[in-house]
Amino acid sequence: DNTDALAALSCANGEVAKYNGTNWACAVDVDTDDQTLSYNTSTRELTIADGNTITLPTASSTQTGLLTSAAWNNFVTQLNSKEEILSFGDGIERSGNSVSLIGCSSDQILQRDVTGSSWICANQVVDSDTTYSAGDGLTLIGTTFNVDAPTCSLAHKLRWTGSAFVCVIDVDTVLSEAEVDGFVANNGYLTSYTETDGIIGNEVLDATTNRGLARSGSGTTTDPYTLGLRDDCPANQALRWDGSVWQCSEVGDILNGGNSTGATVVIGTNDNQDLEFETAGTSRMFIDTDGDVAIAGQNNNGNSRFYAEDDITTGTVIGGTAGYGPYTFDADNDTDESAWTFNAPGANGLNSSGTRRWVHDTNDTSSSNVGPTSGQSGSPDGYVYTEASNPTTYNDVFTMTHVATLDAATDDWKVEFYWNQRGNSNRAIVYVETNEAGAGWVTRGTYGTGGPDVPSGGVQSWNFESLDLSGAISSASTQLRFRVVMPSGGTIWHNDFGLDTINIVNLTGGTVYSDNIFEAYNKNNVQNVDLLVLRSDVGEVGDVKFRVDSDGDVYADGANYISGGADVAEKYKNHDGAKPGDVVAFVDNRTVAKTSEVAQPTLAGVVSTQAGVILDSEVNGVPVGLVGRLPTNVSMAAGEIKPGDFLTSGPDGKAQKATKSGPVIGQAMEGATKDGQIDVFVHLGYWYEPVQIDLDSILDPNQQTTSVLNGGQAEADTDVAVDSQSLEILSDGENPTELASQIEGGFKTLNDRLSALRDRVDALESWKQSLENQADSDQADNNSQSTSAVLTSSDIEQAFSLQDGNLTILAANVFIDNLAINGQVKLAKDYAGQVTIPAGQTHYDVQFTKPFDGTPNVVASPQSFIEQGWKISQVDQNGFRIELQSVQQDVVKFSWQVTTTK
Repeated sequence: DNTDALAALSCANGEVAKYNGTNWACAVDVDTDDQTLSYNTSTRELTIADGNTITLPTASSTQTGLLTSAAWNNFVTQLNSKEEILSFGDGIERSGNSVSLIGCSSDQILQRDVTGSSWICANQVVDSDTTYSAGDGLTLIGTTFNVDAPTCSLAHKLRWTGSAFVCVIDVDTVLSEAEVDGFVANNGYLTSYTETDGIIGNEVLDATTNRGLARSGSGTTTDPYTLGLRDDCPANQALRWDGSVWQCSEVGDILNGGNSTGATVVIGTNDNQDLEFETAGTSRMFIDTDGDVAIAGQNNNGNSRFYAEDDITTGTVIGGTAGYGPYTFDADNDTDESAWTFNAPGANGLNSSGTRRWVHDTNDTSSSNVGPTSGQSGSPDGYVYTEASNPTTYNDVFTMTHVATLDAATDDWKVEFYWNQRGNSNRAIVYVETNEAGAGWVTRGTYGTGGPDVPSGGVQSWNFESLDLSGAISSASTQLRFRVVMPSGGTIWHNDFGLDTINIVNLTGGTVYSDNIFEAYNKNNVQNVDLLVLRSDVGEVGDVKFRVDSDGDVYADGANYISGGADVAEKYKNHDGAKPGDVVAFVDNRTVAKTSEVAQPTLAGVVSTQAGVILDSEVNGVPVGLVGRLPTNVSMAAGEIKPGDFLTSGPDGKAQKATKSGPVIGQAMEGATKDGQIDVFVHLGYWYEPVQIDLDSILDPNQQTTSVLNGGQAEADTDVAVDSQSLEILSDGENPTELASQIEGGFKTLNDRLSALRDRVDALESWKQSLENQADSDQADNNSQSTSAVLTSSDIEQAFSLQDGNLTILAANVFIDNLAINGQVKLAKDYAGQVTIPAGQTHYDVQFTKPFDGTPNVVASPQSFIEQGWKISQVDQNGFRIELQSVQQDVVKFSWQVTTTK
């Protein structure tokens, strides 16, 4: 009895009690699987679901149950009491306890399938003998069948007639030479001797016209069919295969690979063109018998070796904008600061449509504004700033957003700006941000985190930044802004952050180049490679007369004749809508605006109508004529204009007559009596108002007149009568008022000397008269002491020296009447000379060898043309200076002369 032993076991869930031959022990149940086994009590069958083979010992000889596979397709083994194995597989089936072969239909048999893997039921095939009858084309020799056919020659082939094999002529293969000779040429057509039904060798000849053939004749014995080429083409045309049909075509036409556009090459046509390319019947290019080449047209203007013609309607489109700015910020407290439009540049900071260029949000930075002075470019320029003026508020934010959006879909952009901050280490931070098509602001650059630390109220330190946005933005509508975040702690009463000189640069330019008639492109980026060279034998054989290289440099060996325009212009940006004919002035080094005042100091030129030469043409702006003939808008504000009048600037970009010394744009080439437009020869310069000197007021001793220079009375001290005359002083390179003053002083000095000389002559005449009186009188001793002024020999010796024919005047002399000098007048080196100012320098100092008693009068004149003006300065008893207004490219020579007053 094992009850106690089994009860003593304590097995885990899923374990069974198993006898190991000695004792009972707990073990894993590996022999049964109640999840996959099923038992049918009625049939007493144990079935496994996974198809594995199960072995089950029979408990007694009376056991009749079977263990089978649920799928009925695996071997099942049953061990009976005799330990005999009963197995069955495919082709075996059971019924109850009986096992038999699978059942087939009547007259079927078991047969392995084509794969040889299983048994199947198949119909029974009855093998019967083959019946042979003579005359079926076969012969039986023993047990071997052979084809019953004659032996044919090489020119024949074996054919079944329906009852027997016969030898016939091979009409489906290539004809031999002898067979070809069986056909003769008849009026250019190939005609068969024998065929009369249009059928040759059982093959129908295709004689349709689109195949290039034509058929004639009725097909009867007397009138057989004749095949030939189609004959419906006009004279001088030929058949041409276009890929699908034969077409009539000009002689020599060549189809370009069946091109659907009908492109052809014509050779040797009747219009003397050796080679011509056509498209749909239109000539595109030809080479004539002279070797001349013409493209898309024929030159009727002359005999050109190469001629190109087209009908191009698309022009080169310069990019929408070269950029924005530079934006600087005034501090003159006018409306542009209060509107936060800033100087961008322009009189009021607005753009051409009168709207703002920037919008801002001060948030908590209530002290944000424009100014004070001392911006990035120095005083009085200002800047835009923000500061946290409340020490209890931190992280204040200020934003400034550019109104115009950037097109980053086609152009690349760069932002340049200057910033500074003060407040020691309490640093603010500026973020440069973009917003693409409203998707939200994204930081592109951060500045200010690393200082420099400038004390509050210290000297500003401007820092330059350049941020390339190429590849970072791509939207056609991209906003740009600056966001300044103030420091979060510390003393911030005087912590401010400034921005100035903001430039938004278009790196691409957006230029779209048009179609063109002729283009040359060198794909190598090597510099100084010639793209175009023109030569001739003028001067020397093969001399280069014109060439353009890969750098864009143009070289021409000869004069350049420009008929399109008469001025040289340079492009500058403009924001106030300047039009051709407007007078403009510089607002910065790259931007101009219409003039707003008379004689504006920063005159630039006139907006060109049709310039002959345009410099810096890629700039998106207006061409400003710098020199040459330009149509110019004029005003009568200063009076009517006559040809030759110097013109200066006026309000609203209009030129007017210059009436006072100042900058001028040039001279009128025609007159004007009302506001309008006239031709002006533009050459910027400085014009001086003419000065009129009344010589009568200086030389006529009987008049007491007012000088035009000093406004004082000129006291007459002589009685010399002179003709009424005046002197007008005109000069482009000298202040005529100053020059006239010097000339007037010189005339006065000369008049004084003439007066003194007259006194001496009077004295000589008196002395001569006294001598004559003494000779006629016996009272010579009494008369020797005449009360008249007598010039003694001692006086003459002190005044004059005569030696070797040269008369030297030793004393001061005054010439009262006209003084005629037939020889050369030679002055001491302190009274006249010449000086040279080297190129690149602006002045020359003249030093006298002996100081004058007082300040002398100095006059000078240049010996060459001078750009801008010049003047005489720093005149004293020791010397003077000749000073140029601007540096000259060449040396400048002056002649000068000094006079003194009595």
